[in-house]
Amino acid sequence: MGDNLFRKINVAFYTTILFVGIYALLILILSGFTSELFTILIVSFFVLTGNFMYAIPVSILSDKLTKKFTKYRFAFSTLLHIFFAFLTYFIIGGLSIYAIACAVLFLLTDEWLSKNSERLGKKDLILNGMFLILVVTFAMYFTFKLVDISEKETHDYYLIPKGYEGEITILHNIKHAPEPQKIDDYKVINVNEQGYGITSLPESEGIIENKYYYIDELGNKVKINDNCVHTGVSGSISGDDYEYSYSTFTITATSCGEAFMLNGSHYFRNNSLDIEEILLREGLAELDGYYIRPKPN
Repeated sequence: MGDNLFRKINVAFYTTILFVGIYALLILILSGFTSELFTILIVSFFVLTGNFMYAIPVSILSDKLTKKFTKYRFAFSTLLHIFFAFLTYFIIGGLSIYAIACAVLFLLTDEWLSKNSERLGKKDLILNGMFLILVVTFAMYFTFKLVDISEKETHDYYLIPKGYEGEITILHNIKHAPEPQKIDDYKVINVNEQGYGITSLPESEGIIENKYYYIDELGNKVKINDNCVHTGVSGSISGDDYEYSYSTFTITATSCGEAFMLNGSHYFRNNSLDIEEILLREGLAELDGYYIRPKPN
């Protein structure tokens, strides 16, 4: 038992070194090593912790459950290692892809150190390799499927006065705001000519799948292209007995393009109302001398 545990500890170290080495190499190729050095250190810590706290117990359990098998021992061991790595999805979500990769490295390193592969013929090695690839492919496929199913998307439907250009602020969780209408699966948020809107809804989270429309006085709508919209910041203003959350975005009809979508416009951002001014206009703040003091919603 002592020798086996000692080997597992070595396997955990070797697996961590291999994984971090491959990860660092990919980072170096894609974005430059120095700019991501801190990220690599964080990844190293979590991989090492996962290998010791999770992979070693799983591997020891696998050895006990498969020790009576001979010909199909590697296949069952593969299933156990990948299955337990797949289960980490319910703890760490999509990051379980990394757990599956670590499980493969741990399994192969353990096989190499235990000399099990030396007792197999060429045909068995090929079959085991094909089985490993098949199991990993299925695990990756179902992990990505679960990520797609559980991924949140925003479904806000903004109606903006025709011709408006600039930053728009949305106040969330406002009790006196009208009950939001729905268009299909989207919740409507009306923006006024001063460049803000209020809603009783909390701020949406997830992949942005919002829709933006200009609307004229007759109710005619024209869809605004995504490259005419720049997603801004979110924040909150709070005190002892109040808290207001808000989100911002900027739209243009004249400067559309990828540059605007990614960076917005400094000019437009400086032509928007402050959050305190919006609260004052909505009766959610009051003047206290020269200061605007928010009050409870």
